[in-house]
Amino acid sequence: MGSRGEEALFLDITRELSINVVCDQTVCVQIYVINWCADVSWPSLCIICRSVFAEDGIEQGNWTTCEARQKTIGGTMNRIHHFFSRLRRSPVGAHAAVALVALFALALSNAAFCGEIQDAAEQGDLVKVTTLLKADPDVVSSKDDRGDTALHWAALNGHKDVAAVLLANKAEVDARDVSGDTPLHWAAQEGHRDVVELLLANKAEVDAKNNCGDTALHWAALNGHKDVAAVLLANKAWGDAKNNNGDRPLHWAAQEGHKDVVALLLTAKTWVNARNNGGDTPLHLAAYQGHRAVVELLLANKADVNLKDAQGLTPLHEAGYKGRKDVAELLIANKADVNAKAGDGATPLHVAADRGFKDVVELLLANKADVNARDAKGRTPLAWAAYEGHGDVAEVLLVNKADVNGKTNSGETPLHVALDRNHKAVADLLRRHGGKDATVADTMPEKLPRKDHDS
Repeated sequence: MGSRGEEALFLDITRELSINVVCDQTVCVQIYVINWCADVSWPSLCIICRSVFAEDGIEQGNWTTCEARQKTIGGTMNRIHHFFSRLRRSPVGAHAAVALVALFALALSNAAFCGEIQDAAEQGDLVKVTTLLKADPDVVSSKDDRGDTALHWAALNGHKDVAAVLLANKAEVDARDVSGDTPLHWAAQEGHRDVVELLLANKAEVDAKNNCGDTALHWAALNGHKDVAAVLLANKAWGDAKNNNGDRPLHWAAQEGHKDVVALLLTAKTWVNARNNGGDTPLHLAAYQGHRAVVELLLANKADVNLKDAQGLTPLHEAGYKGRKDVAELLIANKADVNAKAGDGATPLHVAADRGFKDVVELLLANKADVNARDAKGRTPLAWAAYEGHGDVAEVLLVNKADVNGKTNSGETPLHVALDRNHKAVADLLRRHGGKDATVADTMPEKLPRKDHDS
C-alpha cells in the first residue's frame, strides 16, 4: 500500500516560482501553493491545489485561484487539471509525483507555454483559428512547450468545429505530445464522442499508444465513457491492449467501478482473467476497491475467484484488507477459498484481523476460516490483532477458540506482542483468557509491505 508518514517536502524555486508542499503526518494531505510574480508588470498569480495522498494514491482534489486581475488563467488551470488527472495513473512514487507536479507547475507559469493558435483552439475560438491559419498555414503544425498542437487542445475541450477546420488544413491527426498522447487520447479521456468520431474518420490510429503504453480505449475505460469506448471498439480498437504496467482497459474500468464499461468490454470478448505485471486480475482490483456490482458481473463472466497475484493474494485477501464485507460475502458465495495463503503465508483472516475489520473477521470465521492458521513466521490472526491493538477483533478470535498462547517461530505469544506494543487493554483481555507472556529478546517481525493498486 502507499506508505504513510512521508516527511514534508519543501521546494523553493526562487525568482519565478515558490512552491510549498506540506504533508500532514496523520492524514497525508499535500497542499501546493504556487505564487508566481515573475514580472512586476504582471500581477501575481496564486494557485492552490489540494490533493489527498491516502492508501489509494494521489487523487485529484479541489482547485481554487486567487488574484489574477489582468491575466486569464483558465487555460493554465485546464492544463494542470489535465496533467494531474494523468499523473494519477503514473507508476512513479509519491515523492516523485509531488516533484513532477511542482516542476510542471513551473513550466505552466512560463508565459510562452502555449502558442496563439493553441490558446484559440482551447477556447473554441473558430474565428481566430481561421484567421491565424489564413495568415500562416504552417501554424497548424506548430507545437507548444509540451508538444501539444492546436488539434490536441480542440480535442480535449470538445470543440469539434475547430478540430474539423484544423484537419481540413492538414493538421496531423496523430500528432504526439511529450507524453506520446495523440488528440484521440485527449478526446477519449474527456468523453467527447463526436470529436473521437471525427478523428477516426480522418484516419486517426485507433490503437496508438502513449509513452506509458495507454491507448485511447484505456482512457475511455478509466473515465467511464461507455459511448466513446463503444465507438473505439466499433473502429476495431483492441480490447485487450496492454500498457507498460500490463493493465488492459478492463483492469481500469473494473478498478474505477464502471460497470457499464466492464459489460461492454466483456461483450467484446476481452479476457476476464487477464493479469497485469503485478499479477492482478480485474477481479482483484474491483474487490480491493469495493465495487460489488462489478465483482458480481466479473464472476458471472467466469472470473476465477481464487487466482493469486504476484504476492499470492486472492481477491478475498484484497476485500479483507479493505474491509469490504459485502464483496467478501459475494466472493465466498462463489467458492472463494477462505484459507488461501499468500506468499507470506497470510490468509484472508490474517489480513482482516490485522486491519481491525471485525465484521469481516466474523464473516470469515462463520465460513470455516482457520482461526489458528499460521503464516510463514508462525503468526496467527490473534497475534496480528494483538500487534495492532484491535481488542474487539481479538475477543472475537478468542471466542472462536483462538490459541491464546500460540507462539510465533521466534517464540512470541500474543500477550508478549501486545505488551511490547503497549496495548494494555488487549493485554488485559488476553490475560483474562489465560494468556502468558513469553520472555524473548526479539519483538514481532514487521509485516511485509503491500502493493498500491493505484500506483
